[in-house]
Amino acid sequence: MTDLVIGFAANFRWEDLEPYAVSLVRSGFAGKKVLFAQRLTADAADKLRSLGFELLPIPVIEYSDPEITKGGYFAYVARFLLIHRYLYDNPGYRFVVCADTRDVIFQKDPMVWLEKHIGGSIPSHGLVAASEHIYHWAQKGNTEWVMKNFKEVDSWMMSQPVYCSGLISGRADYVRDLTMGIYLMGRAMSGNTWGADQPSYNAIMHQQAYKNVTLVPTMADAYCLHLVVVAFEEYRKMMIDAPPPLLRGANSGQDDRKTISNDSMAEMWDYDLSDVSEFAIIHQYDRMARLAAQIREKYSLASISNS
Repeated sequence: MTDLVIGFAANFRWEDLEPYAVSLVRSGFAGKKVLFAQRLTADAADKLRSLGFELLPIPVIEYSDPEITKGGYFAYVARFLLIHRYLYDNPGYRFVVCADTRDVIFQKDPMVWLEKHIGGSIPSHGLVAASEHIYHWAQKGNTEWVMKNFKEVDSWMMSQPVYCSGLISGRADYVRDLTMGIYLMGRAMSGNTWGADQPSYNAIMHQQAYKNVTLVPTMADAYCLHLVVVAFEEYRKMMIDAPPPLLRGANSGQDDRKTISNDSMAEMWDYDLSDVSEFAIIHQYDRMARLAAQIREKYSLASISNS
């Protein structure tokens, strides 16, 4: 059976997508690579196709909700309808990874990790939830999403850990139906909530029926490292699962932290690639300038021809 990595890319240049595309190729992933693409530069489209990506047009959608104008959608939510339709129309995949594109890299073939952890002939899990390792109540953005959209059940939602909608993976039939649920719940919120896919995803995943079929990796499992929470000391000290240590600063005598100006979050930590090399997937690496520079250098198109 074939595996699939699928995503959404709109209004990007090649430079925006290069680490994502090159890293997936270099990871050894041998399955299907699909992107729903819109308004990419010609250079980006050509290079993606040369690396084996199938670029699919984004259709004009007629919604069942009469309040949503035909052809108008909020991309963060609508991508899940496109993924659902693709999996519905193209059955037969084994594992599926739905990933953001601009800020995701694959250091290792994600299917090797999925095969090891949920690939049994009689699996106990069908989905993998990549945690941000912090509760909703402890992270400002997720708290605001809960209070804006789920206030009636805020005590239940606030007590749950945050799962990131930027990396969803598992068995194809589970992912197919989950993405439909994210879309149907998220479309009602997308008019007044930026990133409505994340609260929708979490509201679904924390229901007991989904918990029963979901594997939540720890940091030690080294599947996907989300850096949006890890980056800031304000959040690091409230994380459920300790983040990886900063080896470069400890070994070189350099200060591990950079001082930046970002509202109340003044202390920002920065990783070196050697600090996070064990993780199969890195997400939100652009939050850390040194790490981002190393990633862009390592996963340049030239690195494929030179390897």
